[in-house]
Amino acid sequence: GKVQAVQFYAKGADGRSFYDTKVGIKHPHLKRDFLREISETCHKNGIKVMFYYSCGVDDYIAKAHPRWSMNDGKRNLIWNICDCGLVCFNSPYTDEVTLPQLEELTKNYMVNGFFLDHMWEFPCHCSYCQEKFREKYGSNIPKEKKDSVWLDYIKWRHGNVEDFLRKCANTVHKIKPEVVIGCNGIFSARHPRPPIEEIDYLMAEAEGGEACSFQARYLSTLENPFDVMNTRFLHSWGDWMLKPANVLQEEFGTILANGGHCFLGDKMYPDGT
Repeated sequence: GKVQAVQFYAKGADGRSFYDTKVGIKHPHLKRDFLREISETCHKNGIKVMFYYSCGVDDYIAKAHPRWSMNDGKRNLIWNICDCGLVCFNSPYTDEVTLPQLEELTKNYMVNGFFLDHMWEFPCHCSYCQEKFREKYGSNIPKEKKDSVWLDYIKWRHGNVEDFLRKCANTVHKIKPEVVIGCNGIFSARHPRPPIEEIDYLMAEAEGGEACSFQARYLSTLENPFDVMNTRFLHSWGDWMLKPANVLQEEFGTILANGGHCFLGDKMYPDGT
């Protein structure tokens, strides 16, 4: 077999874009249109292209628009493990940044699919969430699990993410219906619930053989096509070590045996190699 598709960054967690965007912030050290050159070269060689887009983590926006950031209820902004700010989908970020960039990418680039990342469902107490929750339930967002509306709040937070995904998918499909939309983690064993119909494929990250088996087995019970992403790193993203070939073969075999597609995660060295 051969590589069927590759995935490249359109926008990373720091909020910088890797193409000539009129909506977002292009990486300051990128003088060329990285994404256009790669996508056109891949298509010339019969390889499909997926664009990676960081949705729930955008450090640039979190710092430029603090009110758009997720809030822990104590007026502290929420940051993820790579020390980048989390943005709230209920804020203007969705309509002013994400959807316009997805439209821009779909219209202007040779893209076959989108990988939407960072679908955080952490409790958020930003002013936009507070207002929307009060409109629906007539009370403030609960801060403790014993609160009578806690379960309503959790379901509501799940619905926020699903509404966001619908908007993303509809934006892309209105322009190019054939472009597939997938999201990292949501609807997998990590966030088990029925997938929404607007999502074209499912995917889950898996660190190690047992996780590959667990995630692939769960996703095999659903009707959507799916892939499971393992990595060439020995432990996790960015450790730069290389898994032995027999370990990778075992992980690939486990995914394939459950009817999934293999998706190997890798990362370039700082010099571009």
